[in-house]
Amino acid sequence: LPGQGAFATCARGIAAHGLKAAMLGSIASGKPFLGICVGMQLLAERGLEHGITPGLGVIAGEIAPLTGPMYQLFVFFMVTDPRTTVHTVKGRIIVAALVALAEGLIRISGDFHLAPLGPLYASPPLFALAIVGPLAMWLDLRRAAQGARAATS
Repeated sequence: LPGQGAFATCARGIAAHGLKAAMLGSIASGKPFLGICVGMQLLAERGLEHGITPGLGVIAGEIAPLTGPMYQLFVFFMVTDPRTTVHTVKGRIIVAALVALAEGLIRISGDFHLAPLGPLYASPPLFALAIVGPLAMWLDLRRAAQGARAATS
């Protein structure tokens, strides 16, 4: 299932052409089914881009747009500015994955009313970035200092 554009637009296109039943039947039969880009997102229960739009419901979860000030901060400071993030490209990719994982855990904690992370549910992306970003930077600076000490000894 290839996809390009917004979740809602693609979902409407699938419905307008009567493809949902055929896709779900193919998936239920056990045949391999590949979703590419928004096609993969459409396998989720719902999308939140341009309103709440039902997806195919194959994958539990919802697809939220990557917009808002917290993601602008993330992109600007954590990915593009080497002075404020870890020094390696691999490290920045790992940090991005950890931010996404932390956000997912915060969202799950809110969905299941888990008390320890409940207060963070007000803004999962921002709190995930606030937790992972400084920790990653501290670890990177520590690693660099250890490397400098090893080079001078």
